Order: sequence, then structure tokens, then C-alpha cells
Amino acid sequence: MEDTRSVWDQIWQAQTDTLTNRDVLYMVDEIKLEYTLRLLQKSRDRITIIEVGSGSGRLSCFLASAGYKTICLDCSPNALRVASNNYKLTRNEGIFILADAIYLPFKSNSFDVVLSTGLLEHFPNAQPVVDEMARILKPGGYFISDIVPKKLLVPFKFSHYFSSIVYRLLFWILRRENNTYQLDIYEQKLNKRDIRRLLESAGLEDINVFAAGVVPPPPLDLPRPIPLEKHVRKIYNEVVYRLKPFFRIWDGTLLAEWFGLYYYVHARKPR
Repeated sequence: MEDTRSVWDQIWQAQTDTLTNRDVLYMVDEIKLEYTLRLLQKSRDRITIIEVGSGSGRLSCFLASAGYKTICLDCSPNALRVASNNYKLTRNEGIFILADAIYLPFKSNSFDVVLSTGLLEHFPNAQPVVDEMARILKPGGYFISDIVPKKLLVPFKFSHYFSSIVYRLLFWILRRENNTYQLDIYEQKLNKRDIRRLLESAGLEDINVFAAGVVPPPPLDLPRPIPLEKHVRKIYNEVVYRLKPFFRIWDGTLLAEWFGLYYYVHARKPR
């Protein structure tokens, strides 16, 4: 666990915020926001949301902007720093808690919504994490998650895979230590049945799981910047962002099952 925490802290170390660059993942989080707001509807004044393994807390920050009380919990101080910066940029108030997802420091039945984004796939056994999230959820409350499993045919991940191979090859040729791409993190191969089993074992009901995120890969990460690279990235991101309705229509389809980046998951705790 200590090694995992250190890796995540290094990943977030170079980041300042995740709001100023409207890239593909920003667009994906906006789509997740639409699904989440549709679930929560007009009950914002009575809802407290906690995001477990929040990372930059971008989705929670969006929810805070929509009027919900939100809490970000993560094991990485750097991730919470980035999340705090996001909240400051949007002039939202938030609570930021340093803790592990496996041992949540709250009483049972404490929150109206328990949320996670890109968390559960990073555990060889995610059941204890789901159990903890269900434990702190109030009866009748929503469990909401997006899960990004290890899948071969995901266009979004192609540039990362290719960049990783290029970096490793270059560092091997140059006989230099590769510090960047040693920060690979574990991803589990989860499917709909696996996810449903996790939630059922935690005692949740009204389970809904659908594949989503058929989006193009980001521009290739290069060892060194090239002329006009920032402008090319900006134009690329702008074009992709304008095509958001096109990418969203594939959510929940067989195409998303094969090529989608994530599963969107929601369930409720029995009353």
C-alpha cells in the first residue's frame, strides 16, 4: 500500500490543476456529470457527496458548481493539492481528507452519495473497497462509480501504450534510467459481470452498469516538445470537445463494450 501511495503521489506531483486544459478526459468527465445529475435530480440541498480516491476531484468540483456539498478523499497529498486548486479556480468550497479507501474514517450510514472515478480497477481485489463505500452510504443512498478496466481495444489508451514503448526503447538505447514510465500502475480486467458481482456482494441493489467512453486518443506524448506542439494540442482538444454529442451517442452500445474507456455504474443501498 505504501508503494502504491508513493506512485500516485509522483503521478500528481507535476500537476497544478485539471480544469484549465479542456482535453478528452475533461470532456469525458462532463458526460459523467450529465449522467450523475440525472440520477440526483433536484435534491442538491439535502445531499452530501464523498468521492473516494478522488485524484484531482474534477467530477466532484463540477458537482460542487452544481450546488452539492462535496468531500474529496485520497491517499495522495499531491492529488488533494490539485483537487484543492480546482475548487479554488471555480470558487467552490470543499473538504479534503487524506485517507485510504480500504479504511474509510467515517461512521456507517454517513453519506447520501458515495462516488469513485477510475479507482476500483487499481485493486487486485476491489471487494473490500466497495464494501467500505457501501458501509458509509446511507440507506437509500446512491453508489456511483466509473471503472476503467484493462482492455486491449481502447483507442484512448493507444497513445499511452505507444508512448510507453517509445520511451522504454529510447532509454534502453541511450543506456539511461527511465524514471517516468516506471510509474505504471495496476489495472484489473473487469467486465460487467465482475462489476455486478462486486456490488451485489456489498449488498447493493438496483444495479445499472453500462459501457461508455468511445473517444479518440490524446496526441502522442513526445520525449521533447516540438515546434507548435501546444497549438496542435489545443486545436485537437477543441475539435474533440466540439464533437462531444457524437461520442456520447455510443455510450451503452456494443461498440462501447468493445472500445469504450470505462463502465458507468450506479446502484442504491437498501432502505
